[in-house]
Amino acid sequence: MTPTSDLSAGGEAVMRHTAASRHAMFARTYEDVACVVLVDREEQERRAETNQREGAAARAREMSEERHERAGQ
Repeated sequence: MTPTSDLSAGGEAVMRHTAASRHAMFARTYEDVACVVLVDREEQERRAETNQREGAAARAREMSEERHERAGQ
């Protein structure tokens, strides 16, 4: 089963899983989710640039770790 925000679909998935697996107990998890809409163009651009930098840094770290792993083999 996968997480869903659709309670009807979640209930149906639980019933289908119960029928197929005979599991009788389930724990449901509810989370609060906030949707933030940025209307300030400068803030949108700033966050996009930050995300690009963070993504590039993460890719560089992954490449470095892969090189170290290969060198150690």
